[in-house]
Amino acid sequence: MKIINLLLRGCLAVRYYAGLSTLYLCGEKNCIVCGGITDLLPVCAGCFQKTIANIRLNAKRCLVCGRVLVSEKSVCVLCRSRPSIGNLNTVFPLYNYYLWARDLLFMWKMQNNRYFSFVFARQILAVLQNRFSGIPVVPVPPRPSKLKNSGWDQVKDISDILQYKYKMNVLNLLRRCDNSEQKKLGRNERLGRAEKRYVWNQAFKGYVPRSVVLLDDIMTTGATLNECAVALKAAGVETVHAVTLFTVSD
Repeated sequence: MKIINLLLRGCLAVRYYAGLSTLYLCGEKNCIVCGGITDLLPVCAGCFQKTIANIRLNAKRCLVCGRVLVSEKSVCVLCRSRPSIGNLNTVFPLYNYYLWARDLLFMWKMQNNRYFSFVFARQILAVLQNRFSGIPVVPVPPRPSKLKNSGWDQVKDISDILQYKYKMNVLNLLRRCDNSEQKKLGRNERLGRAEKRYVWNQAFKGYVPRSVVLLDDIMTTGATLNECAVALKAAGVETVHAVTLFTVSD
């Protein structure tokens, strides 16, 4: 087991330095937030502290979706009008999906810059340690065709870093059943899906943790997280939390 862990940590190091070298070869670039000059990350040091590092752990959040509240008392306007994640106990999104977040997500997912997985994993670690200490992390499994076509998955990257670099308890309790893409569906289509896309991983038959934290990259309607929560609770998990990097406001 120690040898396997060392090999996996070695693979993580290769991903880190490969991504870092790609950024280095690109040379100077403009910060995607303020437009100033930056070297490695596309966010300058000052803006990094104001954006990526600013995860607002103590901000007042919606009791349903976890978005930071502006003027509402307990539940945001969107969740009052269109609830969609009733099977989750709590949700904690780190960032709103707009402006710099859109650009950064594009660089990470579409331009395959895996260095950002390490940056995001460090921020997620802070949330897990602050809000969900000691609770196992369950990554939302990717479509099999995604791994086949692109060779990697962003959520798996982060969960691997959490497990092998930061020694977090990561359990792959769920299995993906289909290859359909949520991003090609509208809000009503996402919420109205009848077929099961996620089922309990039988490799964990006989072992059911009392509480888990689902991990995903972006929450749009919450349908994916809700489906995962249904599968987990059907297997006997009592409490299902969720942490996502980004949340779409409308």
